[in-house]
This record gives sequence, structure tokens and C-alpha cells, in this order.
Amino acid sequence: MKKKIIIIPMFLLSMTLFIVGCNNANTNVNNNSISIYYPDVIDLMSMSKDEVFDWWGGNYIKIPSDGERIEKYRDIKNHMIIYFSDLVNSEKIDSIEFEDAVDINGIRVGMAYSELEKALPKDYTKGVDGTIQFMYNDFYITIVPVSYEDTEVALIKIARSIHLKSIQPLSEMSMEDLVRNYGGDYNLYDDGTENYVNGYFGFTLERWGDSLQYYSIYFPKDSFSNDCRMDISGARVGLSNKEILNILGEPFFQGQFIQGDNMIPIGELLVYEILEGQVCFYSYERGGDCYSVEYHNWVADNFIKPDAKIKEDIFNLSDCEIGRVKLGDTDKQVRKIKGEPQSIDDWYFDGKVYGYDSVEYCFVNSDADELILNQIIFTTDQTQGPRGIKVGDSINDVVSKFYSNYTIEEMAYDKLWNLYDNGYFVRGFIGFNYASGEIDRILYSYLDKENTVSLKIDIENGIVIKMVLNKCLADMELFPWDA
Repeated sequence: MKKKIIIIPMFLLSMTLFIVGCNNANTNVNNNSISIYYPDVIDLMSMSKDEVFDWWGGNYIKIPSDGERIEKYRDIKNHMIIYFSDLVNSEKIDSIEFEDAVDINGIRVGMAYSELEKALPKDYTKGVDGTIQFMYNDFYITIVPVSYEDTEVALIKIARSIHLKSIQPLSEMSMEDLVRNYGGDYNLYDDGTENYVNGYFGFTLERWGDSLQYYSIYFPKDSFSNDCRMDISGARVGLSNKEILNILGEPFFQGQFIQGDNMIPIGELLVYEILEGQVCFYSYERGGDCYSVEYHNWVADNFIKPDAKIKEDIFNLSDCEIGRVKLGDTDKQVRKIKGEPQSIDDWYFDGKVYGYDSVEYCFVNSDADELILNQIIFTTDQTQGPRGIKVGDSINDVVSKFYSNYTIEEMAYDKLWNLYDNGYFVRGFIGFNYASGEIDRILYSYLDKENTVSLKIDIENGIVIKMVLNKCLADMELFPWDA
């Protein structure tokens, strides 16, 4: 009886993979080692399901996957797992995991990590758990260690990169459908936020409640792994901001991003307007490696749109000067204007708090060993704050002073409300306590190349109980922002 000949894609002939000779449709693989070079990856990942099955010659089983729209097959003889999914390319391989003897351009399963560096390309990134990742063409190659000690390579994975346009349609699915179709984990938080995390594809989808209609897609390089498959025109997690700028060009915004009421700078942010939303690249330092990419889409159908005539200076530097004292002044300047303080207490960063009747002036110690005014805190109605607002005023009193032409009664009380949005940065918003459903704060902010200032107003039962004027600590070189 004649042997049945299986047609093998040409790229497989360049591998030291097998010599095929089969009888009664049974394929024999005469070599346990798979050796390929980077150009072969493109051909390998272009295989269809039928071509894979022919290649394996019946020596495979289908194994359970996390989602109905992800198929997972194991090659028994060569110890590899191949995935198919409709998310990126329903016709071709989505990813391959090699668990045994494989050599990809000199990188081998079982290889000691101490030997890896000479085999890696220059543009690889490494997670804190030792996971290494780099791209070839449109594919991610991920190297997973046996343990956190980076003893040797346990797994090599080749996966298609994921473009934002492939992920966007998922925002319209219910969280239950996402888990059923693509696996992952789903959480519903007390404030109504829906959070979906997919470890296989390497992204997180987050929605903030039904009425707000807001969603974000995150591609994080998280604390324990560097396995991320996002690709936006070549820009991705792990590249430096300089590399991202070279790829995508001039951003919509480039600058610091901050955290907390004290506005402590955390790192650098690049923002691009892409696909009717904004893509943000975050790094922990200026020009540093990107650790997270986020896509934000704001659907504001349920917002009352601010009037186009609202002035752009909803809050500005002139609002940070109270009685000739302004944020950034030294303690000597403040003493000259206000006289000696009635009380002096310790403050953050070896600073001091000077008490004058109803106002506290909070100073931090600068690199020049000077006390610099960081905050002005109002706790009584004896002293007026910016634009004449004071403790005891109503919410409408506050909003009316900052150029808003609508009242609080027009707002939805169970969600975040933007008073004014200047491009990417929300310059004014009202915050709600999700437990009580009541407004508990109003925050105005201003940012330019040299200054980042804010006014935080605490609210209780609709009345102002405290106001804090604040200057970003980076402006005082406590957190240097070197060019």
C-alpha cells in the first residue's frame, strides 16, 4: 500500500523538525527537537487549524480553555499547546506555548538564564518575576522562568500582538459574556465600577456605571509579569517614552501625572488622540520605560454639556494668592506680610505649619533649605478663599463663582460630575460619596509647564467645611523633574 503524503508548509522544511513518512494517515515525527529562526515565526503563526492538525498527524488532544471562543490543543509528542481565537485572527494560530525541547534563534526551553543575554535581541523588556518579552514582526515572544530566581527557561510563548481596534468591540459586551467567551475574571465594586481582567490576552476593561457610560482599556505591565500583547502602531508597554515619541510623533499632551490630594508627581504621561478616544502611556520617570498603556473613551450622552462660553480660566494662578500671600512663597515672605505666626507645628518633608487665626500656612523644606509654601488651609468663615468663597458657603455659591452656568439640581447625584474639561485634563469636578449618594468634595486644578496647583473644597450636607489650596511638590524640586 502506498504511503499517504502530507503536504507540509515550506517553512517547516527549514526546521530540524521532522521527516514525515506515514502509513494509514499516521504521521511519524522522528525528531523531538524543534529549531526555528525568527523569519520562521511568521510562517508558523500563519498556519490554519487544519494545517496544524495535519502537521501533528493525529498526535494531539483538545483541552479545556477558559472561554468558549478560545480553542486549545496540545501536541502530545512535541509538548506544545496551540491556541485559536476569534479576537485577533479567527483563521490562524493565536499563540503557541512550547513546554519542551525548542530552540528559537538560540533561545531554548531549559536554558539557564545566565546564558540568555547573548541570545536576546537588544529591545527586550523584563518583568520583576523574570519574565522576558520582545517583538518580532507583529508577534510577541515571551520567555517565562522556572521561578523568581530566574534559574532557567520553563516556557517560551509566541503570540499575536493585539491592536486596540480588536479590543474596542468588547466594551459593548456584558461582563458575563466576556467571561464566558474569553475567560478572565470579573468584579463589581460598591461604587458601580465593573472590572474585567483577561490574563491570556493581557488587558483589563473597566466601566464606570450605566449612566456615566465610560470605559477604559488597560494594557499593564503589572507587578509580577511582563506578559502584555498590546501594540498601537508599534508603540507598546516596555518601550521608553523617547521610543514612543519617535514612533507616534508629537503627542496631544506630554507632562507629569500626579496622585492624591497633595498632587505628588508619580511619573511622565504621553497622551495621543486615537480611535475617538485618548491613549495614555505612563512611565515612572521622565523618559523612562512605559509600564502601562490605557485607552479612555468618554461617552457623555448623560452629561449636561458646559456652555461653550465658559471661560478657560475656570481656575488659575491668580486664585492661589490670598491677601498678597501666594503658593510658592518662602516663610520669610509670609512672615513679612502676616507677621509672626500664632502657632508653629511640624509638617511633611521637614516642613512647618504656621497658624494665623483661621488659616494654616503649610511649608515644606526645599533643596535650598528654605521653607516654601505648599498649602493654605481654611477651616472657618473668618477668611475668604479664592474668589471670595469661604467655609459655610453652599455648593451653588462655589460653582457660581467659577463660571458655571447651571445649578447642582441639574446634576446626577450618584456619579462623578465634570464641571469643566479642558482637553485631556478635567479642570473642575464634583465628587460624590458612593455610600451616602451625597456630594462630598469639589476640586479645581490648573496645570502649565511650570505650575500645578489645585483647590480642594470639602463638602458636608451641601455646605463648605474646609478648603485647601495646594501646589504640586514637583514645582518645588522636592521631586525633581529633570529635562
